[in-house]
Amino acid sequence: MNKSSMAFPLERKKTLQILKFTTLVALLVSFTIFALGCGGDGDVLTVGDVSHDPFAFQGEIVVSGLVTHFTLDNDRIFGVKDLDEMRQCGFNIECGAWIMPVLYIGTGEIPQLGDEVNLTGHFTYVEDDLVFQVTEYSVVGNFAAQLN
Repeated sequence: MNKSSMAFPLERKKTLQILKFTTLVALLVSFTIFALGCGGDGDVLTVGDVSHDPFAFQGEIVVSGLVTHFTLDNDRIFGVKDLDEMRQCGFNIECGAWIMPVLYIGTGEIPQLGDEVNLTGHFTYVEDDLVFQVTEYSVVGNFAAQLN
């Protein structure tokens, strides 16, 4: 057997290894992009999504929730709860759902009690208190009539 006839099976084996490796890398990249998200409206999180570990979400994010509470001394600080949890509680404001503290630093009007909002901001500390600092928001619905 000459050397040229032995080379072909080795080249084929190497080509198959490269193909398998490339396929594995492509699958890993695709999974990572899927797991982290890749832009668009699909990146709206809920209050429930962020409640367990707010600082797991780095940078600016969009969080959807229901405005349920306001502070007495500063209307730019308000509480937002998860809409699905509020539905399960019959829209009872005293329901045990986590209240995400929000500090709105934008220039526009503040949302109203019962507004379903998409909030754009990031988690931070203000005077040792965790807050979701919001630069802008949009109202996507209102459930004021259902709150009790």
